[in-house]
Amino acid sequence: VVEKTLDDIGLGDKPRLMVVNKMDLLPDGLDGLDSSPIPDKELQASVLISAAKGWNLDLLLQEIEIQLMDIDRPLMNIGAAGA
Repeated sequence: VVEKTLDDIGLGDKPRLMVVNKMDLLPDGLDGLDSSPIPDKELQASVLISAAKGWNLDLLLQEIEIQLMDIDRPLMNIGAAGA
């Protein structure tokens, strides 16, 4: 359904990143779970995080940066506007 919707609005060819939140709520038996990106043929990458605990946010930012570097157009830095 998501893929069809993205195709319908002309975004089917855009890179995607799946972010799976709430890893802090996983059962204790899954402490050793590999939190590296989860491969998926439809996605560029996916990342398991806990926003509440701040876990893997550095990995999320790294994946976002990797995808932004692949964009063929200049990016505008709006953080410094008016400074």
